[in-house]
Amino acid sequence: MEILAGVAVDHSTWDDKLTTVNDYDDVQCHWPYSSSVRSSYWNCECLGGKTLYFTAATNNLLVKILGSLDEGVTFPVTVESEFLVAVGSPVLKSISLYVNSIKIHVKPAVAGVHGTLSVIGGGSSLPGITDVDVLSSALPTGAATAANQTTGNASLSSIDDKQPALVDAQVPVAAGYKTKIITLSFTCVDATSQYDAVGALVEVPNFASANGRAATIRRIWMELNNNAIAPQFELHFFKASDVTVAADNVTWTSLAAEFAKRAGYIIMPAMAKPSGSGTIDLVRCQSDDYGQALNFQATCDADKTSLWCKPKLLTSGISFAGTPGNTLKVMLEIEQS
Repeated sequence: MEILAGVAVDHSTWDDKLTTVNDYDDVQCHWPYSSSVRSSYWNCECLGGKTLYFTAATNNLLVKILGSLDEGVTFPVTVESEFLVAVGSPVLKSISLYVNSIKIHVKPAVAGVHGTLSVIGGGSSLPGITDVDVLSSALPTGAATAANQTTGNASLSSIDDKQPALVDAQVPVAAGYKTKIITLSFTCVDATSQYDAVGALVEVPNFASANGRAATIRRIWMELNNNAIAPQFELHFFKASDVTVAADNVTWTSLAAEFAKRAGYIIMPAMAKPSGSGTIDLVRCQSDDYGQALNFQATCDADKTSLWCKPKLLTSGISFAGTPGNTLKVMLEIEQS
């Protein structure tokens, strides 16, 4: 051991150890600096930080480092648990744990496949410095690591996707309400009795702007591609697609137990053929509130933005075309909040 500028410095000389047995065996150390004095351990009681450098030749080896607190009488402390020293892959171990003696054990990684372990060691009375994981120990939560920077960049780059399209090179200012048109289509086939259901239950997609929100129907326009009949319909709206409704051309069904699934209904005027002498192959009607916009408001279920719609025929003696039938178009003008 030497004293340099008030710091104790020591190094240990270890014999190259060729394994000959399959169990752990001691690596012999020379301490102090005499090749004639051999010991099974390194006395390092005056040292703080210690460093050991391991290399393997011929075959891979398993090594562990033990420590003593009673000057080499017993070695109950596991300084480094078993680790592999592979040929061509040296291993460096920095030890800050205080023990006053260190013993190195080695054995072949594969039983009967022996190799040679070489060790270089040294230390000083200065405290040992162990490896520090800066991501987990030195930086505060949320610090600007490379991973957090990548996440931030991704978030920033997505802003453009959330911006509305420019109008005349300016960001448009949206009003508090949005009006949209949704068109529904129903198939009407053959003779139909008064108060029969017509067509299938059809979804009104994106009726509301978000789950559980409301919208208001301001106008309804209907057309049927058959100018020989004048049916009148009642449009029923539902909050769920699993509501019990009659099939096409079957008497209308309403169940009291499904009250919460109903959103309401609108009675439409009777359809009529537009006046004129040109080619007119349809009947039509529109619904308003005596010249004013409708004010039919419905609220979607908490997990939905859709309603569902099905017409009910109010007129008797109506015969739609045979298969494939007539098409009833329903245009809803909706105001979303």
